[in-house]
Amino acid sequence: MRRSTDERLHEWRKQTKYLLAELDIVSTLNTDEFARRRKRSRRLGRRLGDDHDLAVLNRKILQYAKGANAASQNAAVEELLSRLARRRKALQDEARRLGRLLYSAKPNDLRKKFEKSLRAPQQSPRRAQGQ
Repeated sequence: MRRSTDERLHEWRKQTKYLLAELDIVSTLNTDEFARRRKRSRRLGRRLGDDHDLAVLNRKILQYAKGANAASQNAAVEELLSRLARRRKALQDEARRLGRLLYSAKPNDLRKKFEKSLRAPQQSPRRAQGQ
């Protein structure tokens, strides 16, 4: 498995947001399959976004903690960095779990499901409500 760098995780987040935009369009077909994928994509994007925010915060803390006026080996800074690392690990573990679920289907299988949804008769909003 490739090492998860901040840059790779951020790129994954961007790709997930692109996928979410595509699923927003496809989900108008009102299929459960694409609705689940859309939900997972949104959750994955949030986890990766939170991780990115913490990565930026971590860099800023290190920048100021290592500055010329910083106290050396400040216990509070070390505790904060430790908490950030634990939270990031939990977010990344959850992102990997969601990613496995989201990307488990082969692209060709998704294409077939999409094409099947296009061929299925669509109900008008009035008929769907029983009017």
